[in-house]
Amino acid sequence: MIQCCAATTLAALLFEGATTAHSLFRYPVIEEIDKDPEFTPQCNLDGSQRLDLLMETTVIFWDEFPSNDREIFEAAIRKLEQWTKNKFIFVCAGDFHQILPVVQGGSKQEVIKACIMSSPYWSKFHKIKLVENMRVNGLLKSLSNESTEEERNFVEEQKQYSEFLVDLSKNRASKSLNVLHGMFIHMIMLFEYSNKLVKMLIENDVDSFKVGLSNMQYFTSDQPNQAIEWLYPEGIFDPKVALNSVILSSTNEAVGKWNETIQEMNPNEKRRFEARDSFDEVDDEANILKNILTDKVSSGYNKNGVPSHFLDFKIDDVCIVLRALPSLELATNTRVQIVGFLEHSIKVKTLNEPTTRYICLPRITFKFRLQYGESYQLTRVQIPLRLAYSMTYNKSQSQTLDRVLIDCTGEPFAHGHAYVAFSRVRNCKNVRVFVNEDQLHDSGIRPGEMMPVITNIVYQEIIK
Repeated sequence: MIQCCAATTLAALLFEGATTAHSLFRYPVIEEIDKDPEFTPQCNLDGSQRLDLLMETTVIFWDEFPSNDREIFEAAIRKLEQWTKNKFIFVCAGDFHQILPVVQGGSKQEVIKACIMSSPYWSKFHKIKLVENMRVNGLLKSLSNESTEEERNFVEEQKQYSEFLVDLSKNRASKSLNVLHGMFIHMIMLFEYSNKLVKMLIENDVDSFKVGLSNMQYFTSDQPNQAIEWLYPEGIFDPKVALNSVILSSTNEAVGKWNETIQEMNPNEKRRFEARDSFDEVDDEANILKNILTDKVSSGYNKNGVPSHFLDFKIDDVCIVLRALPSLELATNTRVQIVGFLEHSIKVKTLNEPTTRYICLPRITFKFRLQYGESYQLTRVQIPLRLAYSMTYNKSQSQTLDRVLIDCTGEPFAHGHAYVAFSRVRNCKNVRVFVNEDQLHDSGIRPGEMMPVITNIVYQEIIK
């Protein structure tokens, strides 16, 4: 018997009958502040039907494997070895050039420690590298003597862009990518950099590179309207365009600003949805905390992955689902479009699925602890949606989009950020960069030609 799982519910949807690794092995999802450094979480499989199912399994396929913390795999192995003498074959797939396990506030060493490559089991894996781009190979094979010059140019552009993505993922200098870190003499000769920037590069971590995107078209931060008009022709909101045209940013703050900007273009009437908040696990017999928890106070309590206390939506808004809803077969980060408002729910249609589905999303319960007091847990009952005209690099992983504007004014700050952002589109003509003026420097290729220079972080220990 074969079982399939993936690091995220969105990736799991690509395989019939698949689920997340957390769900397959019943590995608990624990808040960072609730983790006990002296206690290793265990898979809750004892006496369950899931354990009976796994004991009959011989092959487990695991997609997006590098994105999961090694603790999940190690916990699963320990539990399976405890209950059965069967030999399991794990077929694990993933790209170590993409985003690694997220360690909140973690250093490079802590992130690498969380990777499967740091596990004692890693030496038991037989590694197979996939080195051919089958899509580009297919395009090349489609050319013939009868192909037009336009068709040949298109294929060549796609080939060059695929090579650029590989170079970016490795921080490898090429015709399209100028890797500047460690090339200070060459850099000074070719680029008009200030002494301050040179000093900054020298002091940077060895994994943090400045890369020049010599062939990339861009907008500057004083051209937001032009950038939006490129994404939405003539600056007019079009629901069909919004379905697959996204602005990618490194921070939730930037995502929020872009979402508000694009939503304002939507001519439909706005409707507000208010959450119901309450404190849990606190000594509040006199209801003091309950009485001070006004809507104004609640609106200031937010956490990544949890909807805000107030949500403002319009018909035709494009959103992502913030929580997996197995009963509705909806995965976290699934993109949907709002088509109607009901009294206590929102009607949406799914996007990027083989068959469009219409679903009514009810309010559901979210629980999270407040950062200033670990004993204070807030329960929020709210619609599990967030606007998705813009999203973070992390949220975009596993998404395929038609047109992307990459906001690099807040630069990539983690391994794989830039690579994930630039690889969301299949056509190199459908990506643009949004940068500050001080991120533009002389390309050194043609007189007066400027190119955007951004940070690219690659952990060489991971990709070698």
